[in-house]
Amino acid sequence: SSSSSSSSSNNSENTAPPSLLEAMMLPGVSSYAVTYACVKTVDSSMFFWIVFYMTEGLKFSESSATLLAMAYDAAQVLGSLLSGKVSDHLGSRPPVFFVMLLAACFCSMSIVAVSTWQALLPVIFSIGFTTGGPCMLMHTAVAADVGARGHRGATSAIVGIVDGAGSVAAAIGQAIIGYVSQSYGWNAVFMILTGVLAAAVAMAGSIWMMERAEAQKRIFLRASNKSSSANSNCRRQQSRHEANTSLDSSGNAPLLKSSSLEKQV
Repeated sequence: SSSSSSSSSNNSENTAPPSLLEAMMLPGVSSYAVTYACVKTVDSSMFFWIVFYMTEGLKFSESSATLLAMAYDAAQVLGSLLSGKVSDHLGSRPPVFFVMLLAACFCSMSIVAVSTWQALLPVIFSIGFTTGGPCMLMHTAVAADVGARGHRGATSAIVGIVDGAGSVAAAIGQAIIGYVSQSYGWNAVFMILTGVLAAAVAMAGSIWMMERAEAQKRIFLRASNKSSSANSNCRRQQSRHEANTSLDSSGNAPLLKSSSLEKQV
């Protein structure tokens, strides 16, 4: 009864909701919050400003600009589906985020080099595809994964922290883009977005390395536990064998003595 009460108390401690500061200090929460803030800034900038850029900067018609914006949204849906499937198959999400965000950096740099509708369509589609997966998964599935590993009662708090960091960064980014586009032009805007994506790539790579180190540590601990249990079993068997040997020797001694007495008689 005491063991059951202690286990129930431990479970209640693990599932009790932590404070906001405690949730922010959990492993991986701050890293994912910064990464999602960068990705959300780029995603919101492309969503709100791409039509204005094409109509005012490239002098496209509103219908053409709207079709390209629809391509961006459709690519985000496909990117989120594919990245979720691949990350579930691999059992890890950071490597998928790292590869997709690295590809998004190159796509963002190349957008300033094209000016026709035919050339801009695959570039915008690629940006939406490569940013859609990380943007959709970081504040939902990833937050739930981090909460399950670190603290079961902190899942909702982690979702709020990651999503809130992305919303604040996106709001600040829109004000910066409006000022930069009017003062320095659209090339400067896309260079800034490329730099933000590069920061997201660096953060995703650090999260990937951290998770790899944790996985290797778990493998090492599992192997050491197996070896220690095997050694303890060997010592236990050896002690049993020594005990049986000592019992056999002590039990045969009286028999040898009695047999010698019979020979004397």
